[in-house]
Parts: sequence; C-alpha cells; structure tokens
Amino acid sequence: MDNLDEKKIWSEQDIIDLHVKTFGVEPVVTGAMVWESDTFIDRVIDAINKGEPYVENKVPKGVVT
Repeated sequence: MDNLDEKKIWSEQDIIDLHVKTFGVEPVVTGAMVWESDTFIDRVIDAINKGEPYVENKVPKGVVT
C-alpha cells in the first residue's frame, strides 16, 4: 500500500487515522478480539492491505469483554 511506510513505527492512532483516510470510517472494534489486543495494529494493517475495512465480529450475548 502506498500510504504505508514500513520503516515507520506505527502507533494505534496512526493506524486508525490511516484506516479513516483509506475507507472514510474508523475500524469497527467490538471487543471480540480483546484477548488479542496486542495484534490490533497488525490486523488493521492487514485489512488495509486487503482493501477491506476492519470489522470485528459482534460479541455474543452473555459474554463479558
């Protein structure tokens, strides 16, 4: 992706801003991936590279995040 400088150290806010610039919306974070919060930046970068907005699954009823 042209907007993604692989030499830059990306913060979570940088990636959210790039997602908004690319798709016009923020990534959809439901908490379904809360146990993998350390991979959030990688998952959003993957979505941007695929050309698909990042959207997490809904959290099932009764599940506490």
